[in-house]
Amino acid sequence: MRPDGFWHVVEDDYYRCPDGVTRAFRVRDMPTTQPCKSSPTSNALGYHVGINVNGLFVATCNTLQGKIKVNLPDDMAAGDTVSGTVNVEPAGQNESERGRNNTELNGYVIEVGGQKTSVNGKTLPFMIPLTITPTMKLMTISNKGQMVCTSELPISNTPQPAPSQFTIPTGGQAGNPLEIKGPFKGVFSPDDFVKIGGSIAPPLAESPRKIVVQDTSNMVGPTKIECQENGSTTECPFRNIEIKLSAPKLDLIRGERTTLHIVVSGLAGITKDLPLQLVNQSPGIINMNGGVTQNIAINPSAVPPNGTWSIDRPLTGIQAGSFNITGTVTWDDTCNGAGPIAAAGGPAAQPTPPPAPTPLTPTDTASGEVCKWINYRTYRVDEFKRVDSTNSNLEVRNGSAHGGGTAVEFHCKAAGTFIFTVTKDDGTKDVVSVTCTQP
Repeated sequence: MRPDGFWHVVEDDYYRCPDGVTRAFRVRDMPTTQPCKSSPTSNALGYHVGINVNGLFVATCNTLQGKIKVNLPDDMAAGDTVSGTVNVEPAGQNESERGRNNTELNGYVIEVGGQKTSVNGKTLPFMIPLTITPTMKLMTISNKGQMVCTSELPISNTPQPAPSQFTIPTGGQAGNPLEIKGPFKGVFSPDDFVKIGGSIAPPLAESPRKIVVQDTSNMVGPTKIECQENGSTTECPFRNIEIKLSAPKLDLIRGERTTLHIVVSGLAGITKDLPLQLVNQSPGIINMNGGVTQNIAINPSAVPPNGTWSIDRPLTGIQAGSFNITGTVTWDDTCNGAGPIAAAGGPAAQPTPPPAPTPLTPTDTASGEVCKWINYRTYRVDEFKRVDSTNSNLEVRNGSAHGGGTAVEFHCKAAGTFIFTVTKDDGTKDVVSVTCTQP
């Protein structure tokens, strides 16, 4: 290792910095005098970018074969069980190249706190211990045993309680992530869902306090949103807003001009200003009249009866190349299932508290240890329906048992006595009282 802090060759193809991490830079692409202390740009190979958007922490790993993007909840904390998703964007000039690169990307491995997951699995579930170490906060992505990217995860050292009720936005932007807060499990389950306008919104990330889904609904304008979790469903009104940006020419040379046309749909009946932000993501390529970042308030009086509002922005080329401009609306109103809550800055409606649940009487008991999965019982396939836990300190799951049947397991995140239920196909329930101790 060179003491001057410069890159040096590893296996004729890569460079290694004094921190011991090999970056995936081809030798032919970089001189051997490139200093390690000079961070690569966000598009450089092996570099990771962590950003927070709509309740997500998004880490992007740029590789020789394309990009790997990891979506995780941005409120991760000690003791949580969390789930994320993984997307790949293969590079290539044609379908054949992209296909080969896609296969290669799916062979990469993501590791968090010693828990490994293949990119090919498309989901990233892992458990966060109550005691957080620096290793637990480090996510690595490797290929064939060779580390390619690292990212420090925003994990709080202090356990965080789950909210007692769901808080659901009453509006959002089609194509964007949508954050819903509430008592979630942190595990993607086929029995749980979020629907916008009757269409399933694919989950992106989940913690015990929130879920973030992708708004893929084709419904534009007033509709409804449904959230089902742990067997209960919350339904609220919802406004799905669509933004379309277009220009006659998308690749300008220096001094060439065109006009950006912005159309916002689904606004019929809005009663207050809607914030719209335009951002020129390519300020070195294009100049947008009005500035790089523009905040516009769409006033209800300016919205035509058909609910579609539009505006234009002149564009001028700075240098040859394609450009990227984004438009985002912000919707603040929320609902807890009993009606909208006022947006930030106004008085919040006080919902009627739900009736206290009837205490469950245990029909069985079990013992366990903190941070250890315990097998409770194996049910016949035609006997088992679902398993539920309403306590954030107790996680339960079910899966196929060896030799057939459905195995039910539980895992305690803290010492204490907790209850979970197993609902059987005939409608009856096994109510299990679990007492967990520290190992």
